[in-house]
Amino acid sequence: MNDPFLALLSKNGYRLRVANKDHLGAAGLAWLFPAGTLWTEINTSAAEEDRRTIGLYLEDRRERNTTVPAFDFVPLNATHLPYAFPTEHAIFQPAPKLTSSHDILRSGEDLEMVRNRYRNGCHFADEQIGRTLDDLETQGDLSKTIVVVTGDHGEEFQERGQLTHAGVLNDYQARTVLWIHLPDAPPEPLAIDVPTVHMDIVPTLLYALGFDEDVLYTQGCSLLSAVEYRPMLSLCEYLSKPPRYRALVTDKYVSRWRYTASRYLFSGVQRRDGAAVEGEDWLREARELYATAAEMYENSARRLAATSALQCPRE
Repeated sequence: MNDPFLALLSKNGYRLRVANKDHLGAAGLAWLFPAGTLWTEINTSAAEEDRRTIGLYLEDRRERNTTVPAFDFVPLNATHLPYAFPTEHAIFQPAPKLTSSHDILRSGEDLEMVRNRYRNGCHFADEQIGRTLDDLETQGDLSKTIVVVTGDHGEEFQERGQLTHAGVLNDYQARTVLWIHLPDAPPEPLAIDVPTVHMDIVPTLLYALGFDEDVLYTQGCSLLSAVEYRPMLSLCEYLSKPPRYRALVTDKYVSRWRYTASRYLFSGVQRRDGAAVEGEDWLREARELYATAAEMYENSARRLAATSALQCPRE
């Protein structure tokens, strides 16, 4: 099925556009977008991909019908291995080109080269985000546009013995930036000191659009209302059906559990601060909190389907 939030926007007359088709096509996620979504082909070198993505997005903004509400998904790839960027962004050196993450680390110097490429990629991506925000402000649209800047994962540079991401869920590979601009909202950061997850983004947007509750049953929490403390998050790892592993995340620990047809099998535990795991406090937490953490996923598909034609309270 299409993503419920995107379907809700589509049914309310929103124009949906993906600024780089390959980004979702490569991940096999294009089906999330409803029929009628506009897809843009980039067709350029990896080093210029993000610049062209933003350039075509800004051109599209100038040509579109401004009376039609719009949702734009604008992915950037410079901060993803192999961290491609134009030569003028090669600020941190040395930063030789990378072709793989499997045979590039033979010394501490090699690791620093990888870090340098990542830093340069961040510098390039930051410029593209700046171009977008500058254009929104220049055109007078920033005051009526919600902007979300985030990542789908973090990057590890052997802080826990691995490189890049998709190896294991820890604070380096799984924590991301989240920056949201809301029209007419104060610029001060929200005072949130409890664990949050990507599932909180959509209910936050729903709240900003005028919904007083999570009508799509997204299982997240609006960050614009009182965020209830969740002592444990139950998170799946890897894009497989069913998830190959499940991670139980608390303030101190991350324990991993391997899926089988009859039960989850223990697969490892780590402290989030990097210290050695001692005793069985982590196991006590897992036993006491797992059932509550799992409740956030126990939704009714029937109730979800009934919400597909909801109207946005605010324009």
